[in-house]
Amino acid sequence: MLATPQPAQAKQILPRDYRKAYALDTDYRATLERLRTQPPNDYIDSQFNRCPANISQHLDLARHPVGSVIDFGCGQGIKALSMALRYPQLAVVGIDITRAFDRLEDFSRRVLGIEQLPPNLGFQQIQPGQSLASVTRADFIYSWSVLEHVAPTLLADIIADFYESLNPRGLVFTQIAPLYFSPFGSHLREFADQPWAHLTLPLEDLRLQVHADDRPDLSEEERNRRRWMYTRFEALNKITAAEINEYFARAGFKCQNKILKRVSLRPSKALLNTYNREALLTNELFLLSEKK
Repeated sequence: MLATPQPAQAKQILPRDYRKAYALDTDYRATLERLRTQPPNDYIDSQFNRCPANISQHLDLARHPVGSVIDFGCGQGIKALSMALRYPQLAVVGIDITRAFDRLEDFSRRVLGIEQLPPNLGFQQIQPGQSLASVTRADFIYSWSVLEHVAPTLLADIIADFYESLNPRGLVFTQIAPLYFSPFGSHLREFADQPWAHLTLPLEDLRLQVHADDRPDLSEEERNRRRWMYTRFEALNKITAAEINEYFARAGFKCQNKILKRVSLRPSKALLNTYNREALLTNELFLLSEKK
């Protein structure tokens, strides 16, 4: 269970006068355009341009004023940085159970050419199981490929905590891809490029294929990465699009917009006899939920 939030625990992560400090607005707009047209690589194009552009489309659907945004599971914080630059009038706070965001300032300087992080951007670490509502509040929360990694025992509590963390009529935007039962829902495609390999292969065969212990050419760093990737696969909560929608409904949210992206591949009869057809074909979920 998540810790029960106490109003006295809530704190302001950003300085209250951060808008006054936004003297580099013009330079930041130029930076946004430069990285949009000339991203250093595809990873940055995805994290800094494509994902935030999609988040922005859903943020712009808000029917009530938005002044604060939370990036739940922000990781290194590249998407949160992009959102802060796109919306200088908003307070953007990245939340994560790790402190990977501590590397953002150096990364931004070396790779993105951003000498100073914008003053409307802040970060906060929380512990697994700690209530988000005890840390901050917001008008808009988004999570990008995060909720499928949440332990099943915590998922309902986290979504209920989203509800408590939002101001009245606030919104949560959830993106998940690939969904577990989709062709590459294992998140292991670079090691097993066979559709639905995680549902058709014996798991021990899949583990051996990922670990590749018989390959002497792999460095120890690469071996550790492969083991970590397989451990992440084992920890996936196997949530479906229909189930995540139900979780939000039970927490009191109203669905404002839902987009499902399906694959054109055809599952075998054996798969169809074992698993739900819709779950097998649905690769990505975009869900916008409003606090009633």
